[in-house]
Amino acid sequence: MIAFVNVILGIWVAIAPFVLGYAGNKAVLWNCVLTGAVIALLTLISGRSRRFIKGLTVLLSAWVFVSTFVLGVSVSALAWNNINVAFVMITFAIFNGAMEPELA
Repeated sequence: MIAFVNVILGIWVAIAPFVLGYAGNKAVLWNCVLTGAVIALLTLISGRSRRFIKGLTVLLSAWVFVSTFVLGVSVSALAWNNINVAFVMITFAIFNGAMEPELA
């Protein structure tokens, strides 16, 4: 169930530029589309025992947060969306076992 939330949030990150109307900034648009799609796909294939992939999900979610500042996002709806969604995705990825030791 927790992984399902990150799949939905990854899809949201990918479509948010179009829904929230900030698709004019191409760098931000492609960053959101690609990062969101990769997060959704990684979460779908992560399963229960792929700690490395779950760790990548945490890193990509952190990038969603950091990219808000690196790319100089000036639209407050986009900034707050990325900051809040990134926080939730990181939290859910960790609770989904991203930091659990993997047994052989």
